[in-house]
Amino acid sequence: MNANEHLRLDQFFSRGGTVAQIERLVEEVCPAPMTIDDLSLDWALDKAERHVERRAAQYVRRDGCLVYAVPLADRLALVRSDGTVRLGSNDGQAATRATLSPKAIRRYRRDERVDLAEVIIRVRELLVRHVQFSESWQPDLIALWITGTFMHSLFAVFGYLHITSVAKRCGKTLLLDLLGHLCFNATRSATDPSPGFVFRDAERNCGTQLFDEVENLTDRDRRSHAPLMAMLNAGFRRGARVPRIVDAKTNSFHEFNVYAPRVLAGINRLSTTLADRSFKIGLIRKRGDKRLERFSPKQQGNELNRLRDDLHLAALQHANDITC
Repeated sequence: MNANEHLRLDQFFSRGGTVAQIERLVEEVCPAPMTIDDLSLDWALDKAERHVERRAAQYVRRDGCLVYAVPLADRLALVRSDGTVRLGSNDGQAATRATLSPKAIRRYRRDERVDLAEVIIRVRELLVRHVQFSESWQPDLIALWITGTFMHSLFAVFGYLHITSVAKRCGKTLLLDLLGHLCFNATRSATDPSPGFVFRDAERNCGTQLFDEVENLTDRDRRSHAPLMAMLNAGFRRGARVPRIVDAKTNSFHEFNVYAPRVLAGINRLSTTLADRSFKIGLIRKRGDKRLERFSPKQQGNELNRLRDDLHLAALQHANDITC
């Protein structure tokens, strides 16, 4: 080892290096006295400055590159918007699920192009085949919102989708089911989500969180559901976090990410703050003379899988255009 070589201390010691060798080298190249404690401090400072890449299901690197982390056995496939796919380690704190299929990853590696506008049109057509909307703009907005979930990490804010109606049997649950099959990494529909689920799933999976029968998120419920409402009030903005103790014995804590796309379905009005962060979609009951196709996830599985894969690829291939 000489003064012109750059070698990390852990690598140096793993190759049989000793403290005595380092001290001799320091005496040769450093005019001022330097101890092993000084070197250890420098090594710790260098390590602290080294950026650790977050391995959530969707994230943006420092250079603006959109990345999907897809669990593959004990490894992660890191699919990047710069056109590369790399294998990464899985430390157990990364994403636990993904909606990007291995077939789609192979298509991406072959540079198979997907037209973003055409995919959005296909999403809209699927929605209007199955759901009775009260306004013509609603399926347009929802199709754009669904597409946005596949790149929401690029945006500073991402408003929620509030699905409501004046009466029951207007298709809220049906639309929620469709969103569960189309949105990025969507959760199963939950009727009473715990705050722990909300921030832990957002931290690791960055998925679209679907909440049904949200009748307890009004202004009157601010005290009884304070932790959940506080997270939802903040979670539409990128960078929003909540601190939580993770080990009471050592008093260690972690700031969990709560930024994620969310769908809130229910009859009651939302609180003033939540309503201000949401796109309201009011549904109406289907007319007797209006014919809609029955939605069957089993029979339409291939169509849904292909459309979801195309949404992933379109987001990756157009991420740089959107951020410019």
